[in-house]
Amino acid sequence: MMSHASTQHHFLCLLLALGILLCVRPAMGTEAPESGKGTSIIGDWKIRSVLDYAAISIGSDQAKPLIGKDLIISKEEIRFGDQVCSQSNFLAESVETNIELGENARVSNDLLRLPNPVTVVELSCAYAYIKDSNQIVLAWNGGFFDAVRKTRSAAVRHARRDSAIEK
Repeated sequence: MMSHASTQHHFLCLLLALGILLCVRPAMGTEAPESGKGTSIIGDWKIRSVLDYAAISIGSDQAKPLIGKDLIISKEEIRFGDQVCSQSNFLAESVETNIELGENARVSNDLLRLPNPVTVVELSCAYAYIKDSNQIVLAWNGGFFDAVRKTRSAAVRHARRDSAIEK
């Protein structure tokens, strides 16, 4: 039979191990989604190409006409082709790329060429995977689109046009 001191010692060791696990766990896993963190993708983007398709997705006949179209991400709405989506909360999360793509889209990273880990931003009707500050992969209706940020002057012209329309 264990002594009272031995039981206390085991209990304290268990608490210490649990405390260490709780401290280390956030560093091992993904960060929790944060509202507003993904606002770095706000701006005007141009769709350059279709990179891949999920198992259940729009077909190439619907995706290819979107090449060259603008993707406008603002706090008020997301515009892509003829689709307008409501404002988003821009939840962003850093995830392990292959796990995220495999579990949620059933695609590999071979064609997408995303960094690992990758920051994924949940939009109201799509997901944006951030490659860098000027390039994202937009996951929309099962299609994965390569998008590049339009020049700053185009974004400024767009903002001026919008403010002129409001007046």
